Amino acid sequence: KLLESIGGVEDYCWKKAKIVFACTNQDLISLKGLYGETAAHYFVVPNGTQVNDVPYVDWVERDRRKNVLDLGGQLVTIFMGSWHGPNIDAAKRVIHMAKLLPEVTFIIIGSVCDAISSEPMTKNVKLMGVVNDVEKSVLLGAVDVALNPMETGSGSNLKVLDYFAAGTPLISTEFGVRGIDVIDSIQYKKVSIDKFTDSIKLLESGYELERFAI
Repeated sequence: KLLESIGGVEDYCWKKAKIVFACTNQDLISLKGLYGETAAHYFVVPNGTQVNDVPYVDWVERDRRKNVLDLGGQLVTIFMGSWHGPNIDAAKRVIHMAKLLPEVTFIIIGSVCDAISSEPMTKNVKLMGVVNDVEKSVLLGAVDVALNPMETGSGSNLKVLDYFAAGTPLISTEFGVRGIDVIDSIQYKKVSIDKFTDSIKLLESGYELERFAI
């Protein structure tokens, strides 16, 4: 009943407003599909981030941090997200990848960890939970690659902007970078859900890892 009520309010606003904005064009298309035409002027106002809050880390410093954190000599990945349905689904996919790649370390941070803590997982999955900004920056600068196996959700993924700001190479679905003007094989590696494990295997062997770092 609550969702129905919210939908009714959104329908009313969509049709009666003079101006509508969303952070991705896909959201505007979805609103039109749900509620029909509107007389409002509508605009895309993309999400942004404060890049100065997420220090860029080059490969020399990444290697040093990995050694300090006793992560040297192995491929280390990261996924971060809040306790939110699409993030929970993605985190479960990461857990599944970890079962297939026992030599790779998979770090997961954010409140999504609370939602998946009861899931059966292998010892190469490290649930860090909610971290502060300093801890997040340290971790983003101590991993080899970020993973973004997202398939659903609205808006754009703010986590992606943090990955880019830190200079962390990114493997993502095309959906995961919606609303962000990036090019496959230049700023990130576009991968379908069923090919994530294969792509990580290539990185584990050292194949073209630095190519996808901004």
